[in-house]
Parts: sequence; C-alpha cells; structure tokens
Amino acid sequence: FFLMLLSLCVGFFPSNAMAATITSYSVVLSRLKVSELSNQEIKFVTPTGVGAGGIITLTYSGEWSLTPITEDDVDFAIGTTNNCTSATFNEAATNTTPSGATWGIGKSGQVITLTSGTGTVTADRCVRFRVGTNAVSSGTGANQITNPTDVDDDDTVIVGGSFGDTGTSAVDIITDDQVVVTATVQPTLTFAISDNTI
Repeated sequence: FFLMLLSLCVGFFPSNAMAATITSYSVVLSRLKVSELSNQEIKFVTPTGVGAGGIITLTYSGEWSLTPITEDDVDFAIGTTNNCTSATFNEAATNTTPSGATWGIGKSGQVITLTSGTGTVTADRCVRFRVGTNAVSSGTGANQITNPTDVDDDDTVIVGGSFGDTGTSAVDIITDDQVVVTATVQPTLTFAISDNTI
C-alpha cells in the first residue's frame, strides 16, 4: 500500500522547467567613458528559445540612466544560427505593445522588456538587441543610455524573463576611452618632367 501511495503522490507533482544559462553573451558599447551617452549592441544565444507570449528582460544595475529610452530606441533581431558573429539577423517588427507577430517593447525604471505576441525564437539561436541611435528598424532611435558615473566593477546587464534563460554581463566603465595622438609628418612632392612638356 505504501509503494502504491508513493507512486501516486509522485505522479501528481508538477514538473518544473529548469532555467538555462545563455551563451555567447556580449554587451558592446559605442563609448565606455563614465557618464557618456552610448549606443549598445547586446547579443546572446538562448538555449531554450522563446515561445508565443514569452518575455525577455534586460535589467541594468542602478548607475545606468535609461530615462529617455523609448520603443523607437530599441531594435530586436533573431539570428539564423547560434553563431553570434556570422549569423544573419532578421529584424522583428516592434511596437509599444505586442500584437500578432509584432513584439512589444517597454521600459520601466532600469528594465527594458520585450514581450512576444505570437512571435517565437527557435531554441539555440542568437538574438540581438540594439539600444540607442543605432536602432533603425521599427522607428529611428533618437536617445541613448547614459553610462554609469563611476569606474567600479559592479555595472551589469542581466538577461531574464519568463522565457527561462538567464545571464549576467559585467561592463567595465573607464575614466576616459579616447586617446589623443599628435604627429609631425614631413611633406614630400614627387613629379616627373619630360624634355618637351612641363
């Protein structure tokens, strides 16, 4: 009786999907200087994929300023393979709310949220976000994220959401990201003269 009861109880426990860790995660900024406006390109491979109605979030640590970012400042694209370097990316239609194949993009505080309507991402594909004036697919980006105000090592962008995959990227913000180069170049002049024409 005990074994029968145990087997019945085990059968009624719901199975929980285990979250997977994203791979090939990169956050590339157009400027790394403290307090500087910057475009961002974020890529990662989702082992699980995204089903209809799924949500992906990008959560920024507190020192980033996302205040002016709107839907037009964010592009989302799906790669044809899991190679984030060589994949061809197909831009997805976006709007402020999801509808059918159009993905919804919203921002609240330090979080950018992408919500699927009926759109999906196949498992083991690279996806790409562009945030800033480099977003040109569904509207033209006019605003950028402001980099953190100090050079400590706790500046992060965390991927999460209901789709089940997670990952964290630490971004190294520096005091100055530009190098001034000066040089003196001696001028030279080379020409040829023929016997009868100058």
